[in-house]
Amino acid sequence: MAKLSFPTASIKEENNNILYFPVLDLNGNLIAQEGTPLSKQFLWKIIQVAPQPKPFLPVDGLPTLWSDLNKAISDFPYRDLFLNTKTKTQLVAMLKNAQLSSFVIDGLNFFKDKDPDTYWHSLHVFVLTGYMAMELIRLPDWERHFAVMGPLHDIGKINVPTEILQKKTPLTQSELRRLHHHSVAGAILLTCFHGEKDLLGPNVALEHHERLDGSGYPFGVTISNPIVEMVAICDVYDALISPRPYRNRPFDLRTGLEVLTQMTVEGKFSTDTLRFLISIHRTGKPDYKKVAFSLETRGTPPEENFYGLVN
Repeated sequence: MAKLSFPTASIKEENNNILYFPVLDLNGNLIAQEGTPLSKQFLWKIIQVAPQPKPFLPVDGLPTLWSDLNKAISDFPYRDLFLNTKTKTQLVAMLKNAQLSSFVIDGLNFFKDKDPDTYWHSLHVFVLTGYMAMELIRLPDWERHFAVMGPLHDIGKINVPTEILQKKTPLTQSELRRLHHHSVAGAILLTCFHGEKDLLGPNVALEHHERLDGSGYPFGVTISNPIVEMVAICDVYDALISPRPYRNRPFDLRTGLEVLTQMTVEGKFSTDTLRFLISIHRTGKPDYKKVAFSLETRGTPPEENFYGLVN
């Protein structure tokens, strides 16, 4: 098991990476200037000057969010994936104990009002990654990291205009760059508002679009942590099988898993995470270690899909 690491491990000084857009909090306060070099020293400075984090609140003490999380578990297809009563009970218990910062809670409320797709996506990734982690993670203290597994990964999208998030046609190059900004913005915001209390959360935000073969963004580096990889594959899975404004319908479950299979064969995800996702789709929920997969494609992708197309 890789050690939990701060996101600075992903930033190479020699790449001269800079912020292409400013990072603002929900109140419009400037956290980082456009043009700021993304260095290890810069992110550590944010931690050093960050305000003392406010108390984190348990999820089950937030009635609306707790109700929505229970709905997320019951949404299609998750209600069918979580049929193992013992594991589902354990998942619900950990959801109850998960603690979120007031910053993340405010961010989720922002998405629920302004961009419901991002809100429900965050909750689905939260529950699915948690379910996967219970089977694949063997760290003695991993439960204290449970709350970073989903609701934090897209928090940087508060810095992306909703018209870009909800656009139905291909993005322009400048819009795509603004969208990609959300991973860096999320890492900076979580570094600022969580400080040293949470060093994994910024890593999740920063790297959830990176891939094991180094083909992702924002830096094109290898994912540094197995928890981040779980968030990454669950992020893609839910994005495929959920409604999105840029395509006429979601991917069906077979086709979505076929897309993930192809990505895994290309080296973007590990076979264990793919096998686990496949196993919970099968009758009887077999041991993921015994699950085989093939490259045969029998699914039907959406007829209209503008994802990845740029004007």
